[in-house]
Amino acid sequence: MAFPSFASAQFTIDNTRWSGGTANTQGQGFDQGDPIRLTWGFAEEGINIPGFIGEGASPNQVRDFFDTNIGPQATTWQPLFDQIYDRWNSISGLDVQFEANDDGATFGNGFGSGGALGVRADLRIAAHSVDGQAGSNTLAYNFFPNGGDMVIDSDNTAFFSNGANNFRGLRNVLAHELGHGLGMPHLFSDAADQLLEPFINLGFDGPQYFDILTAQRGYGDFNEKGSNHQGNDTVALATDLGTLSQGAGIAIGQDARQLGVGINDTDFFSIDDTSDTDVYEFDIAQDGVGDFILEALGFTIDVAEQANNGQPINEIDFNIQERSDLALELLDSNGSLIAGANNFGLGGNESLTNIQLDAGTYFLRITGENNADANLLDTQFYGLTASFTAVPEPSSALIVAMFGFVGLRRRRTA
Repeated sequence: MAFPSFASAQFTIDNTRWSGGTANTQGQGFDQGDPIRLTWGFAEEGINIPGFIGEGASPNQVRDFFDTNIGPQATTWQPLFDQIYDRWNSISGLDVQFEANDDGATFGNGFGSGGALGVRADLRIAAHSVDGQAGSNTLAYNFFPNGGDMVIDSDNTAFFSNGANNFRGLRNVLAHELGHGLGMPHLFSDAADQLLEPFINLGFDGPQYFDILTAQRGYGDFNEKGSNHQGNDTVALATDLGTLSQGAGIAIGQDARQLGVGINDTDFFSIDDTSDTDVYEFDIAQDGVGDFILEALGFTIDVAEQANNGQPINEIDFNIQERSDLALELLDSNGSLIAGANNFGLGGNESLTNIQLDAGTYFLRITGENNADANLLDTQFYGLTASFTAVPEPSSALIVAMFGFVGLRRRRTA
C-alpha cells in the first residue's frame, strides 16, 4: 500500500499521529508530544477482509492461522503480540492495552472502524491470503491513524512459525506494522538498521534508535504518562528520582549513548519540542555539594524518505545530537530558581557544579529550544546525571580533645 511521504512533515509524524481514539478517555490530548491511550485486539474470526492492496477479499483467519502454526493462543502466540505492544509502551508515551472484544464491525477501509471500550479495539489485527505462498513479497500491511488496522499475510506460514530468537521474525513484523499504525512512515537509513525500513531485518530486535526518537516526537517519552497521563511538565507533577546521596548518584537517559538498541533498553528520555518541559524531584538527607550535568545525546544517521516507486529520495545526514538547545535549572522545594545553565548551543552540555545544598527536596527542570533548520523533528535525547558530596560533620573525637585541652589548664597560685 502507499505510505505518506516525509516531505510535508520533515521526518516527523506530526501530521499522521493519532488525533482520536475512543480509548484516550483520560489522556492529555491529541497534540504532538502528548501521551495517548489506545487499545489493540483481534478482529472477529471470519469477518470479510477486503483486498486493500489488490488481493482478493477473504475471511479473517488470524486465530486459526496462528493456532495451527504456532499453538494455543493464550499460552503461545498472544504473549508474543503482548510483548510488542508492551515494548512500544516502555519507550514512549504510548499506553496501548489489549481489548478482548470485537463486534465484527467493517474492517479497515483505510480509516478504521473506530475503537470503543468493551466493544472493539482502536488497532485491530486480521490475517488472510495476500500474494500467495510462492510469490510471498508482502508479510503484512497496516493502515495509518486514525485507523491503524493490520493485515497479516497468512501465506507466509514458514516465516511466521519460525521460533528462532523467540519468534523474532513475527515480532519484528508486528513491531514494524504497529509503527505504521501509530503514524510512522517507511524510511531508509545508511545501514538499513532501523525497524521502519521497508524490508524485514532480523539483525536486531524491535524498535531502534530513530524509531524511538520518532515515537517520542509523536507521543512523548515514558515519563509523559506520569500522574495519570498529565506528564511531568511542572513541579507539582515532577518525576521522583529518589534520594541523592554520596556514592549513590542519579543517572537517566543512558541507553541513548549507544546507537544499537537492545530488547531490554528502555532508558530513553527527550525534550520532544520547545513546548515540552521535564521536571525531576530528588531529596538529599544531609548538607553537601551537588553536581548536575545535562548532555545532548545522539548520532548522525543517513536517512531518506520512500518515494511512491519504493526508492529512497531526499537523503540527508540527520544529526540527532543537535535537535534542541537544552537548558538546565535547579529549583528549591518551593520551585524557586537556585541556579541555571544555558551556556552552550545545539549539541552542547550544560552543567551546574559545586552547588551548596542543605538537606531537603529539590527539582531539576529541563527545557529546550528547537533547531531552526527546515527539519521539524526537533526531539532531543538527553542524559541527566547528578552526584553529591556530603559536608562532614565535626568529629566527636575532636570535640572531646578540645574540651580536654581546656580542662587541663590550672589556675596558678602564688
